[in-house]
Amino acid sequence: MRVFSLPDFSCKFLGQSDPNAQHTDTILTLSVSHDGKYIASGSKDQKIIVWDVESGAAVAQLNGHASDVTSVAFFHKTNRYLASTGNDMTWKLWDLKQVVSGHKGTQLSQCLNCVWCVSDC
Repeated sequence: MRVFSLPDFSCKFLGQSDPNAQHTDTILTLSVSHDGKYIASGSKDQKIIVWDVESGAAVAQLNGHASDVTSVAFFHKTNRYLASTGNDMTWKLWDLKQVVSGHKGTQLSQCLNCVWCVSDC
C-alpha cells in the first residue's frame, strides 16, 4: 500500500519489507488513528491490517470477518480499539493491545453497514 504526504508529495510503501503482511485483494476502507501514527486497512480478502506509518510495518493482522471488510474506524481518543464491519453482516470491536501482544482481539457481532466513531469515543 502506498501512502502519500501532501506537503512534499513524497510516497511511502507500507508492508514492503514483509510480503506476508499484504492484502491479497482490493482495499475497500482505511482509517487513520487520531495521532496519525497508525493506518488500518480493510479489504475484500477479509483481513484488516494495522500499519505503523513511520516504519511502514504491519503491527497487527486481524482475521475474523467471513466476507469483505467494508469499514474500519479507530476510536477517537485512543489507538487501543478499532471497530470494523463486513459484508458478512457483522461488526467487530478489536482490542489492539491484546492483538499486538499475541492474543485474539475482542469481537462483538451485530448487523451493520458502516461504522465510525464520534468525538465522544
